[in-house]
Amino acid sequence: MASHDPLDGAINPGGRIIAQDACKRLFLRLHELPEQQLLSVLERLDTAFRASAHNRHVCAGPAGMVHDMLQALPRYKGATREKVLELLRLLGAHRFSMQNMRSLLAELQSSAASAGHAETGGETARQAAGAVALELLELLCEIVAGGAAEPPGKPRAFWDMGIGVLGATGFELPADHIVALASRGAFTFCCWVKVEPPPGPTSLFSVVDGGVAGLQLQLHRVGANSVRAELVVFDGDARGHAAKMAEQASSGAAKIF
Repeated sequence: MASHDPLDGAINPGGRIIAQDACKRLFLRLHELPEQQLLSVLERLDTAFRASAHNRHVCAGPAGMVHDMLQALPRYKGATREKVLELLRLLGAHRFSMQNMRSLLAELQSSAASAGHAETGGETARQAAGAVALELLELLCEIVAGGAAEPPGKPRAFWDMGIGVLGATGFELPADHIVALASRGAFTFCCWVKVEPPPGPTSLFSVVDGGVAGLQLQLHRVGANSVRAELVVFDGDARGHAAKMAEQASSGAAKIF
């Protein structure tokens, strides 16, 4: 009788991850599995991450598995640890947040403290603690350098814009820098966009000064395969769509940036 693969419900027959939360839950209880099955799950995740930017994105971004792997790393030894480190290199090179950096540095600090305590435990203990610290430093270097290996013409990073008040969850550009750029003529914002089916507007970028004046570029889904872009302009307490604000500008009721 064939054994059940724990990832069957999370990865479809084509190799696409369709339930990243299931992958996350499985990883969090991975230590409960027999070693052979554990290694099999890690190998299948490795194959899925290498095969698709989508697979890396949903697990590194929405599922937050980089943090989970960093937290679980001290639990694993030998071949299992090597495989978890490899998964960290793949996901970390795709997306590595400040929270992930803090987790890695905390592990590094813990390893350095262990190396200090090992001074009285003999040369073997000291070398073992030092090897863990070196391993973490090498992991960080490989993660930072990993994005450079992406083929040319493809995006090297992904962000989930999400949904917030007025869709204000995109890139918030520093107003003083934009003013400096605009004073030289203009500035350009470029990005690749994959539109998921959100129930409300999604912001791509915004820039607002201390007086709550600025602008925001939003996408609104208007059909199964189409979106409408809207530029929202803010002038103090007044705000509206660019087209409406342009009409008001001629009468002095609003200012267009």
